[in-house]
Amino acid sequence: MTNKLVRTILAVSLVLCASTLKGLATDSLAKGFARPPDSARPWVYWFALNGNLTKEGITADLEAMARVGIGGVIFFEVDQGAPKGPADFASLLWRDLIKHACNRERPKYNFDCCSSDVVMTRMSVKNGRIVLPDGMSYRLLVLPEANTMAPQLLAKIDELVEDGATIVGRPPVKSPSLAGYPSCDENIAETVQKLWGATAPAPSGDRAVGKGRVIWGRTAPEVLADVGVKPDFTASLPIRYIHRVVDDMDIYYVANPNPQSAEAVCTFRVAGKTPQVWFPETGRIESVSVFEEIDGCTSIPLKFEPAGSVFIVFKKGAVNLSDNIVSVSRNEQELIKARAAGATDGNNDTVTNTFTMVAWVKPNAEIVLPPEASDGITAVSIERNDVVYPAPEHDTWTEGGASAGFGVGKNGVCVYEHGANYFPALLVHATPISDWTHVAVVYQDGIPSLYLNGQFVRKGLKSKMTVRSGVGVNASHGIKLKAFNGQVAMLKPFNTALPAEEIAKLAQSRPDGSGVVQGPVYDPVSREVSQNGSYEIKTANNEIRKIDVTDLPGPQEIKGPWELKFTPGWGAPEKVTLDNLISWSDHSDNGVKYFSGSAIYRKEFDFAPALKSEIPTHKSIDYLDLGKVAVMAEVKLNGKDLGILWKPPYRVDITDAIQTGANTLEIKVVNLWVNRMIGDELLPEDSERNNDGTPKKWPDWLQEGKRSPTGRFTFTTWRLWKKTDPLQESGLLGPVTI
Repeated sequence: MTNKLVRTILAVSLVLCASTLKGLATDSLAKGFARPPDSARPWVYWFALNGNLTKEGITADLEAMARVGIGGVIFFEVDQGAPKGPADFASLLWRDLIKHACNRERPKYNFDCCSSDVVMTRMSVKNGRIVLPDGMSYRLLVLPEANTMAPQLLAKIDELVEDGATIVGRPPVKSPSLAGYPSCDENIAETVQKLWGATAPAPSGDRAVGKGRVIWGRTAPEVLADVGVKPDFTASLPIRYIHRVVDDMDIYYVANPNPQSAEAVCTFRVAGKTPQVWFPETGRIESVSVFEEIDGCTSIPLKFEPAGSVFIVFKKGAVNLSDNIVSVSRNEQELIKARAAGATDGNNDTVTNTFTMVAWVKPNAEIVLPPEASDGITAVSIERNDVVYPAPEHDTWTEGGASAGFGVGKNGVCVYEHGANYFPALLVHATPISDWTHVAVVYQDGIPSLYLNGQFVRKGLKSKMTVRSGVGVNASHGIKLKAFNGQVAMLKPFNTALPAEEIAKLAQSRPDGSGVVQGPVYDPVSREVSQNGSYEIKTANNEIRKIDVTDLPGPQEIKGPWELKFTPGWGAPEKVTLDNLISWSDHSDNGVKYFSGSAIYRKEFDFAPALKSEIPTHKSIDYLDLGKVAVMAEVKLNGKDLGILWKPPYRVDITDAIQTGANTLEIKVVNLWVNRMIGDELLPEDSERNNDGTPKKWPDWLQEGKRSPTGRFTFTTWRLWKKTDPLQESGLLGPVTI
């Protein structure tokens, strides 16, 4: 039997924090007994049998291990003893699956990983902090969970501790090599005795050594939390981050890991500075006006595009209080409040059994509708399509409770709860869902009720648990979650059971435009308003500003017919006319169906401006939204180049290009090579091939720069696609709206 070890242990890691370690609590026995630290949890061997791996199976395994308290895994690929699976060892699919298994959210405390060479040659200590020559500085040095360490490396760590460094981790037992044996192991034992107080120290401890400290038996986050060091970054939804300090600027890179838009309150361990948003795709820089400073941290509500990211840059100098917006309301309903992440409505320890979760959803897949139950784990491994994943209560708060979430498919809605050995569906409602649908899950005294498009449709079973909302707490669970298959907008928690009339009001604010999630009603960064209403803006010095927005038009759809002109020489006709926007792969002409390359859509349309701002300091902005595009588009309006749109939302400001009356729109779209390669597999072979599909030799026609004699348009050394493979969506799918 051949075992392939695919996961290794990092040599040394560094954990960044921003406060000195003082007053560390030493009496943590009771706390550790009630909730064992991560360092005390057992590890297990986890075997994959001959490529039989799926993301769903990986997620189910990791969730099951987390539920029973497993602290980590050592992963093996075993290539014998089972039928061959789809994921060949080290293939692209296999790597993607391993990445899925290891892709845990970044901890709330920032860190860098480094090699032993960095420790040996570049580290020193200054004022209790570990510093590098390039200016980086760190609060803790975290040792790897390994029994071996080179004597020279341990001697360097001893030197750092003597100079004032704090290290976290258990001691090594011996040297990893026989060089200098047995004196190498004797040197290890001598240094361990000095730093940890014994060659086999107690399970946990804390010792002062020289000017520094040695702590073991607890994780770095536990050590930092015990002394009141706030997390470097938190968010009300799963958001990833990196933090760097350059001169007097704090720079955070924050990224949405999911393919849906997200609105999250992000909290940064920075105060007394002016925040800005830097947009990496355009270079645009905007001052942040909506934020709040509390207890040395700054909380900022941010809107992320699907898989989008921004830089948040904190510059020296405080913001004028009259320019610092802390809340925005519309029609007396609060839209935005810059409160700290983790303290949002429906997202804290005190809100239990009675709360509301609402969202607009448009699912693209069906789900499994299990029998309703108030116990068991019937929903743990089924196809759920979670809008809100019910984060495991036992890993988030305390034992004995549950977290609530819900999933939506084209065939219905389920409300789930998740706790220790507990994952049932307490409410199951079968109904067809094909368009944007407003979903409200209302918990009243532990009983979930479901409202669709403002109408009550079903009451579920009463929970036997203490239930909390799962909105905004997903990031606390380390498992990488499967993204919602479809689109989600306006996901929001409430810490009360909303009445039916309030839910009906929320159901009137339908997402506009193409169905690609549009911006919020009020964008806190651009300060754009996208819906009519009476707005009230409150600043940090308690000033109230009121703005009435009326006659804001709904989206105007640009409908067919469209002229579509293809690049010549690649099998498609010169041009076709489309009455409606469809995928090229759905066209009846095989030249269009299997086309790969670029094509230009052309449309003439009339436009009449419907609104002009009556407020001197405000202006109206017109956007062109292309809806769904596969995969990239270049836009020209009335001859003006508006740039390339390469990711959703495919949306561009056309205010300076559009004109009253007649307009000419050109959209150049490029797709992937997949469809053309699938189409070529329907044609006769044009080269000699081995059984595995690789060429026996380079064909003469290719070396002579000629076209394929059988009419193929592509040549590859490895046949990645078969003629039976499904075609990929291609082209401008829309709808196109202004």
